[in-house]
Amino acid sequence: MIKWNVFCGIVFLTAMILSGCQSLLLPKPADASHIYRLSNSSSDTNTATIDHIQDAFTIRIDRPNAPKALQGNDLLIVKEDTQLAIVDKAEWADSLPIMVQKSFLSEMNGRAKLIGVLPTSGARAQYRAHITIRNFEAKFDRGEDQAPLIIVDYLVTLSNASSRKLVGTQSFRSDNRALSNRVSDIVKSKSGANQQNLEKISDWLIISLSDQGS
Repeated sequence: MIKWNVFCGIVFLTAMILSGCQSLLLPKPADASHIYRLSNSSSDTNTATIDHIQDAFTIRIDRPNAPKALQGNDLLIVKEDTQLAIVDKAEWADSLPIMVQKSFLSEMNGRAKLIGVLPTSGARAQYRAHITIRNFEAKFDRGEDQAPLIIVDYLVTLSNASSRKLVGTQSFRSDNRALSNRVSDIVKSKSGANQQNLEKISDWLIISLSDQGS
C-alpha cells in the first residue's frame, strides 16, 4: 500500500513538472495588430430626396487599380531614401482598393445628384467611374522623428457604361502634413486626404455629367 502511494506521488509530481515545462515552452502570445479603417464624413445612407433621385446620375464604381505594394492590407511609409517600409503591428481593415471603393460609394451616396452602385449590386448604371490609386503614402521627408508628408494621388476615368465612350479623365491629388509621426495621426491624415480627393472627384463628376446633358 505504501509502495503504491509512493508510486502515485511520483507520477503526480512528474506530471506537475512536465506540465510546468510545457507551459514554459509555449510561446508568449504576440501583441495584437492595430486595425485601421478609412474614415468618411459622409453618411452611408443616401440622403437624397425622391425628386433628386429621379434626376441623379447613376454611376458604377469599379474596384480601383493600384500598384502591387498598395493592393494589400499593409500600412506603408516612405523613408528619406524613398524606400518603402511596412508599419509593424498596424494594418488596414481591408485591402486599400476595397476601402477606397467603399468610401467613394459613401461619398457619392451623400450627394443629391449622384447615385453610386457597386458592380456586384446587379443594378444598371448610366456611367462608370474608375479610380487608379497612383500614390497613397506617408513620406518622412524631414526624418523619422518628424511628422511625415501625406500624399494621396488618384487618376479618375469616367465613361458611358453602355457605349464605353470616354466622358473625361482627371487627376486628383491632396497633400497634407500629419500632426505627428504616430501611426494614428498618419492614418487620420491619410483618411483626410482621401476624403478631400473624393469630394473633389464627386464635384467633377457632377459638372462633367451636367455638361453632357446640356
